[in-house]
Amino acid sequence: MAVAIEEKSSQLGVVDYNTLIRNIRCQYRCPVHMDIPEYIRLIVQGKYNESYNLMRETNPFPSVCGRVCYHPCESECKKGDTDEPVAINNLKRFVTDYVQSHTTKPSPKLRIKQREEKVAIIGSGPAGLTAAYDLANLGYGITVFEKEPVVGGMLRLCIPSYRLPREQIKFDLQYIINLGVEFKLNTNIGKDLTIDDILNKGYKAVFIATGAHKSNSLGIPGEDTKGVLDCIEFLKNVNLKKSFEIGTKVTVIGGGSSAIDSARSAVRLGSEVTIIYRRSREEMPAHSMEIKEAEEEGIKIKCLASPIEFISEDGKVKAVKCIEMKLGEIDENGRPRPVPVPEKEFTVETDFVINAIGQIPDLEVISGSSDINVSSKGTIEAEDIILRTNRPNIFAGGDIVTGSGIIIDAIAQGHFAARSINSYITGGTSGARSEEILVSLEETDFSERENNYDTIKRQLPEIIAGEERNMSFSEFTKCFTEEQAKTEAERCLHCDKTIEIETLDCVLCGRCANVCPTNAIHILTVDGKETRFRSFIDKEGIVKYKDRKACMKCGICGDCPADTIKVKKVVWR
Repeated sequence: MAVAIEEKSSQLGVVDYNTLIRNIRCQYRCPVHMDIPEYIRLIVQGKYNESYNLMRETNPFPSVCGRVCYHPCESECKKGDTDEPVAINNLKRFVTDYVQSHTTKPSPKLRIKQREEKVAIIGSGPAGLTAAYDLANLGYGITVFEKEPVVGGMLRLCIPSYRLPREQIKFDLQYIINLGVEFKLNTNIGKDLTIDDILNKGYKAVFIATGAHKSNSLGIPGEDTKGVLDCIEFLKNVNLKKSFEIGTKVTVIGGGSSAIDSARSAVRLGSEVTIIYRRSREEMPAHSMEIKEAEEEGIKIKCLASPIEFISEDGKVKAVKCIEMKLGEIDENGRPRPVPVPEKEFTVETDFVINAIGQIPDLEVISGSSDINVSSKGTIEAEDIILRTNRPNIFAGGDIVTGSGIIIDAIAQGHFAARSINSYITGGTSGARSEEILVSLEETDFSERENNYDTIKRQLPEIIAGEERNMSFSEFTKCFTEEQAKTEAERCLHCDKTIEIETLDCVLCGRCANVCPTNAIHILTVDGKETRFRSFIDKEGIVKYKDRKACMKCGICGDCPADTIKVKKVVWR
């Protein structure tokens, strides 16, 4: 029988961040603190629209994240302590696909009365659009200035469609468009307009969120040769369907996600692809699943090698001269430093080279506004969480502040910026994170789970074979079926629930301790000096103790003959 939740009553409570870190690990690790346990519980109950609406409370891009988020929440899933973690991201994708297939047009939340103040957002990536969404919902007039001809930033321009179909981006974007957000495309701030020009047009604040989309230089001879292109320009050309020749042999330099995306895109254009990476496979920054999938598609990966020269013929690249590397001492980032091996040079024939060794912010956006402080790393300086620059009405966030990162981190930065901008305009306060969090404690009931739920194996989506999928840019990972989604959702341990034992009313029958499958409940005898369990000590000096870390919220102890065991759901939003 599936979990059924009967809501009773709720009360407010205060907990510290450490409690959330220890107990609701997935929600804490999510940069936007999405209520993951609850949206999974709603899936079990078949309430998919409610689950989707809950996702949107903290993330305006659930459809996008359901496919391309690197799901840091799963790395903290308590289920993963003893088994594979719950497939949180695949569950998110199931819900968003279900809603999209049953919805003709997205309907945004009702807006409050329109305010007079206007806010400008520079950049239409996840950070900028999240801030636009939040501020538009507060009634501000929002204009988004975008350098490129399309909305979406690198979601649209640099993530290949086999990973992120454009319909998913459009579906999430429609909620923002329906709020009345204005977009000015093909507008290069720093060149066509300066930030001061924007402020002079009556905007009360500006949020800079242009990302990190300028490729690092390799700094080797021949880098300007025809046929050598950086990965950002290459992926833009592919995603905008521009016509260009890359030949039959392509070499990609780098080991991150952009390198993998470029290599897999080149394979789909009909080329043989080799990746050259200067460290070992274990040090490749790309996600391990992406590396595995790339190899399944026939991509060769040559590790511990680095290019030292591009060789050309008739003005076009024809080979990459490389040198073998070995791992040396640990560098300042905690990674083994690659060191050239003398006299171990070799050549790789190629028709086209893609440079993908990392991206940095393009600071052209602040040209004409030289008084905005820049860090030694080439990023805009902004206060932590508040995201205010040294100019009080100019804010900055996302990759242009943090350096190249992941989508969900940029979304979180957009939320921070919106809160700070609203506080700035309204005269409110916005400061550092409080160590105490106000939560709602909702009394609820345990009820039976699916039999042997704790032995259910993690569900796996269907994936098209490598030799088939590399022939097109169509999505190759299938969505969970409804049966798979409900089965996977049953694996959740309900870490947002807390069990309270009213020890003074306990008859000390020992049933709860005997039936607990993880030995989380103990009945102990303590002497008069013991204080650690003072609140649980009865008149005879006996204490009942629950180990929060071991408790997996299975509910078996809930059938207490003295009705002393209560369960409450911690709602943190």
